Amino acid sequence: MKFIPVVAAVIVSLVSFVLPQTIFPPTIKIPVTFYDFHADGSNPEFKINPESNSGLHTGMVAAMLDSQGKPALGPTPYYNCQIAKWFKPWTIGSFTIPNYTNPATTMCTNPLGTVNYDTAFKNIVIYDTLNFTLVAGSFGTFEYANSSFFPLDGRGFGNEVSQGTPRMHNYSFSMEMHWEFMYKKGLTFNFEGDDLWIFINGRLAGDLGGIQGPQAALINLDSLPGLTTGKPNVLDVFYAQRHVPGSDIRITTDIIAVCPCEWELKLEPRDTIVGEGDSVVLHAFVMDDTGGIRLDVSSLCEWSLSPATTASFLSTAKGSTTTFYTNAADQSYYIIAQYTGPALPVYLDRSPDSVKIYVKPAPASNRIERIPVSQPLEKSKTIGEFYNLRGQKLQGTGTARVDGIVLERFIDQGGKVLVKRSVGSTSP
Repeated sequence: MKFIPVVAAVIVSLVSFVLPQTIFPPTIKIPVTFYDFHADGSNPEFKINPESNSGLHTGMVAAMLDSQGKPALGPTPYYNCQIAKWFKPWTIGSFTIPNYTNPATTMCTNPLGTVNYDTAFKNIVIYDTLNFTLVAGSFGTFEYANSSFFPLDGRGFGNEVSQGTPRMHNYSFSMEMHWEFMYKKGLTFNFEGDDLWIFINGRLAGDLGGIQGPQAALINLDSLPGLTTGKPNVLDVFYAQRHVPGSDIRITTDIIAVCPCEWELKLEPRDTIVGEGDSVVLHAFVMDDTGGIRLDVSSLCEWSLSPATTASFLSTAKGSTTTFYTNAADQSYYIIAQYTGPALPVYLDRSPDSVKIYVKPAPASNRIERIPVSQPLEKSKTIGEFYNLRGQKLQGTGTARVDGIVLERFIDQGGKVLVKRSVGSTSP
């Protein structure tokens, strides 16, 4: 468990898909990286319309990502012999390009052609985000859909000219997206596009390669090997736009809204130091890993205090909120929270978590007299002035707490100021 230092506030992160109060964020921004290539025909793999709507071509990429986490050339290439350059920043010095002079595009054994320029695969790297939207009526399913996917219009190389004709859009680009998620049963990944590959933990899970019109596929993560409930996994998405005039992409999934695999108690600041007589309010919420879910856990959380035999105490031992009252100084305390609700359909670490609070004495000048619990308390005691432990002076009659004992200040018939224990009262 992690401790992340809030002033007088504690957050307990839990996981639940069964509570009716769940509120998902309307949108989630997912980071992506674009690589903008020339759309002027100089790149034989991103040339304008090499074979329009040629259909689906699986096997263009290998079954596993390479050592750098990028797609590698597969067993049946299709105008992608240099795919190793599609998702990496351009480096100077290469004057060779693939030779696609014959229709045998499923082979990369032809010698590379030599050209008098080294910018065939020159690209401009652009960092951006895709704005995924919550599907109405769904429970955490988000979608990005764009039937005219030209995010680099006016950016990178801009809308280039091919054979003297200005293009309507900035074509010829690739995109990669990466997302870490916690697996649970029932997750799916729907996707649509062309030249679109999905990897889970570095292994190819969805293959829509080819220069084509939009194709669609569905990945049911329960059918994939090696996924363990509650364990971190990595989603990698790679997309290339090589088709004129269209560009289409659609991703619909609940992977990006999966709750975290553990809950944690957070108190800011960490190792809080408070004054004797102060109080700290603690609140419990449920959050997903996007920060989008906020649930009142109510009776699902139990609180305890260590050491338990002390004048300091918690206002309640169960619920979404408790208050720690500090009435014994020179002492470190641990506020402990534990999830005690029903089993949930996702992995949950049910072990307790805690934060530390140190209580320092109130300044001596704030009190005329201190009455320790360990000493007998007279039925009445004369005190000239009476302060509570916050340093607030009581005028006239009133009550205050000293070391866990509620004392009452009053004035007798002779005008003498007295203080006595309030009978039957142990609350501030």
